[in-house]
Amino acid sequence: MSKRPIKTILVFLLVCSFVCCRHARAEAAEIAFAGKVPGEAVCYETVKVRFILPYIKGNPDDIADMDAYAVIIGPDRETISMPAYSVYNDKNKNMSVWEVRFTPTRSGEYKYYVKVRSSAVSGNTPAHDLLVGPGSGDGFLRRASGNDHYLVFDSGRPFFGIGHNVAWVNKGSTKLFERYFTELENNGCNMARVWMCNWSFPLEWGDLGRYDKEAAEALDRLLDLAAQKGIYLILCLDTYGSLMSGEGGWDEDKWGANPYNVCRGGPCRTPEDFFKDPDAIRFYKNKLRYIVARYGHSPNILAFELWNEYNAPVEWLEEMTVYLRSINPHRQLITTSLGYPHRPGKKAAGKVWDLKRMDIVSEHLYSNDAGPDYSRVMINEGRTGLSGYSKPFIFAEFGMDASRDDKFIDPDGKGTALHNSIWASLVSGAMGTAMNWWWDSYIRPKKLYHHYKGLSLILSGLDWNGPFKYIVTSGVMRPYEVARNTSPRDVEISTRNEWGEIGPNRFFVSRDGSLSGTGNPNKYLHGTDKMSIKKDMIFDYDGSRPGKAVINIGKVSQDAELVVLIDGKEVLKKRLPTGPGEGPWKKSRYKEEWDLYQCEYDMDIDVPLPRGRHTLTLSNKGGDWVSIEKVTFKGYVDSIYENAMCAGIQVGGKMLFWVKNNAVSMPTDTVGRIEGAFFDVMDLTGRYDYNVEWYDTVSGKAVSSCVATPYRGKLRLEVPPFDTDIACIVSPKEVE
Repeated sequence: MSKRPIKTILVFLLVCSFVCCRHARAEAAEIAFAGKVPGEAVCYETVKVRFILPYIKGNPDDIADMDAYAVIIGPDRETISMPAYSVYNDKNKNMSVWEVRFTPTRSGEYKYYVKVRSSAVSGNTPAHDLLVGPGSGDGFLRRASGNDHYLVFDSGRPFFGIGHNVAWVNKGSTKLFERYFTELENNGCNMARVWMCNWSFPLEWGDLGRYDKEAAEALDRLLDLAAQKGIYLILCLDTYGSLMSGEGGWDEDKWGANPYNVCRGGPCRTPEDFFKDPDAIRFYKNKLRYIVARYGHSPNILAFELWNEYNAPVEWLEEMTVYLRSINPHRQLITTSLGYPHRPGKKAAGKVWDLKRMDIVSEHLYSNDAGPDYSRVMINEGRTGLSGYSKPFIFAEFGMDASRDDKFIDPDGKGTALHNSIWASLVSGAMGTAMNWWWDSYIRPKKLYHHYKGLSLILSGLDWNGPFKYIVTSGVMRPYEVARNTSPRDVEISTRNEWGEIGPNRFFVSRDGSLSGTGNPNKYLHGTDKMSIKKDMIFDYDGSRPGKAVINIGKVSQDAELVVLIDGKEVLKKRLPTGPGEGPWKKSRYKEEWDLYQCEYDMDIDVPLPRGRHTLTLSNKGGDWVSIEKVTFKGYVDSIYENAMCAGIQVGGKMLFWVKNNAVSMPTDTVGRIEGAFFDVMDLTGRYDYNVEWYDTVSGKAVSSCVATPYRGKLRLEVPPFDTDIACIVSPKEVE
């Protein structure tokens, strides 16, 4: 996109009003343009039209008191309406100044006029011609036509998002935002996520329905800056703290200060009333209309995100997405993000993502929830969960710990988890990189932007609007002479700490040690007291030799009975009681609020496993719950398989693979060099040779290249020596 400032065409319209008399008799007044009206504009650059009315006695930002918009007739005779917003309303001068902002997306001849409807003023301006010529910009981002995963500009240029959160800066300072956006721009990034809330662009945190002009102007400046730097924003319109009445861990509980609260003169006695009170809904729609009128012109708004981490009622979300789309002719994408546990695989979440006008599926993933194997969790959630909605998806927040700053976990600034997350999200099929949350305390002070730079260099030649598919590969293997001197390896499966509805509960343990399925297992095995959320934990496996599974029992609530089945046949039953004092547990604690005991066991239970394909099921026949901390398949992985993972995608005719050393997930992990590894690409149909280019994932520089020839539908790729990870792009020779 062109980074020169957006060209602005200011057209001042003088609108003469009619005045209603005391007996409700009205006399129509003439409405005319004042001064010379420019007749030319440029495609993808904003046209701003100002007009003047007499002072509005009511609230000019309330559509019930004042409705003003431009009617625009395009080259194809399509007619759209663009709402106007109040610039200022001055009683002393008897003047109300308004503005319409519109960005044409096609060249050609336009006509437009302004329409005003209120109790005191009504009428239309004469129509004027506007000739729109070609521009050098790219326009707005849309869902790609060639696949369900990515975005593309109006111009046809494909887009893959690279960036992180910059949710807020001190006092919304444009200069501070510029520091981050400059770093992003200089390192090949094009995307950021920004919040509007009580402490960041507080548009509606004074009187309800009255918009803060300083906050509004600051957001104008931010969008201008984003245009200059080529950064596209997921603009989050509010966060869960706005409706939080209890004490928040981050001082985010702002319900007491919320203008919708009845204590502040609003219509809502409780946070829940926000979603059902008619006046609250009317005021919120007014705010959406103002946001569209003032900021909807900007192509640098990638998407409007209705909520950060709040489970808004599906009916409300549907109503607001329908309304937002109906008033916004620029049609920016719409998304939201869910409250704990944030996972799109849940039934309730599915209803949100199935909404017709919910354009982007969003998930927040932190490795303290996902476990040390977060790269695989991210890849699998993309492949088997998020992609199921046939919409672009993104990991809009990521970090090593949701409750603790990444700078404390990685004080030396190695960036291991940051690096792995952006590559794992890429091969998950996401529309952009995982967006790290710790922008101000971790990424910038630790100077970690080079990780984004390397990725951007490698991806520069891919067509994100082309056909997409996930690539099937074998496991990463090692040479026979190395394998025969190597012992079989354990597979340790960590569980995920999520309370409530259990997500996917069935997983396949491949012979190379990889785990297929959405995410990783939920640790809680519920008993008969919680039938609505009770699910077994199921593992399908394919062992090359007899072995055993070691089940680590964590905590037990009240009472549980672990039952283990193989192929549906019970092979083990273990009662897990609780109580005061000493027992089979290591620690006991009485929970007064529930009148029960919870006991820490930290106990391993061995289960013999027969060789071959079988199903291991863990069930709880007791009343309450037991937590399974991890399940380890001892000696499961044959020595022929390297301790590495590989995932690949194909987009626009080229294949991209990421190979990662499984030993490297967190900054404290010890790096061990991998040499002589290889893997096979399966199910190829073409008979041509392939060009293979291997890249250093940090620098983005090519490290080797070769031509590979498939044999019987398989293409063997030999991996250059690497320590942490490495990537390659494979393209058929006929494409080049």
